[in-house]
Amino acid sequence: MMRQIRINADSGYFYRLRGIAILSVAYAHSLSISSYPLNGITKLLAVIGVPLFLICSGYFFKHSDEGLKEVLSKKIRTIVMPWLIWGLVAFVLECCRGAYEPSCGQLIRFILGNGTWLYYVPVYLTIYFLYTAVHCDKLDRIVIILFIVSNIITWYSEVSLFPDYLTCYQNPLNFIGYFAIGQFLRKNSVLQNAVPQKAVWGGGILLLLYSSILVILRIEITYFNPLVIVYELLAVFVILIIANKCSIFTFLESFGRKSYIIYFFHMQWGIAISNRLFAFACCENELIMFLTKPFVVVSITFIIAKSIELIINKIGLSKLLSYIGL
Repeated sequence: MMRQIRINADSGYFYRLRGIAILSVAYAHSLSISSYPLNGITKLLAVIGVPLFLICSGYFFKHSDEGLKEVLSKKIRTIVMPWLIWGLVAFVLECCRGAYEPSCGQLIRFILGNGTWLYYVPVYLTIYFLYTAVHCDKLDRIVIILFIVSNIITWYSEVSLFPDYLTCYQNPLNFIGYFAIGQFLRKNSVLQNAVPQKAVWGGGILLLLYSSILVILRIEITYFNPLVIVYELLAVFVILIIANKCSIFTFLESFGRKSYIIYFFHMQWGIAISNRLFAFACCENELIMFLTKPFVVVSITFIIAKSIELIINKIGLSKLLSYIGL
């Protein structure tokens, strides 16, 4: 009898997925490794986060019975307000250190993610409201086609139509396919079905071999490279299974529960503090940095977020938590 693995897709499972995703984001931003192949492996780990976040979001998306006004109100409170508040704070900090000139134009571009890590929020919101507005049984198939075409054009085209206003990272079509995959997983109850153990082992071995080829051949690792998209899909398949077995790693679930505010804080707080810690420890070994620094960055940021939450609860302003991403 063929052995099978059944996923327990409860809320803890999805928080673990988000915890893995935010660690991937930390790999993308906190490490600067010169040696190869370690640099290539770092980049492979770094491109998993955004697809995972969007797959989780797509999985939970449903057309609500609430009116558009109620949907907008909820998203403004839980997504838009934290984005605008922490985006403004981040911009002020960047201006203080001389990275930007203080102006309305620069502020808008910064918050919209033009050259900054904040691009994810407007990309997500655009995808979410597209799915909210369009009621079409074939929408998932259409956006998958648009996703493939958009990434091919992005990868092979050397001309950007709006370089000062819309980078390839700000183009929702370059990421919308992952949201559609999340929808597919939910509509077809994929995560409720048992997975043959041979398929899991086969997927893991294939991922290892394919990743090795990308690193050995020094393929450029970026979201928009079709070869890397294949890797991302393989990685997601394996992670969906691994997350089921990671319930003992409670820190992943904790990170996932605070992933939104960690996303805003990690660049200017988590990384800055961890840089000082590693400098104080005189640690310059790239392997040690690779193995530990992203975890340190996310842990520091989590502690800051948790402290803010405790203080706000202590002073009786818990109603404000959703407005700041908590």
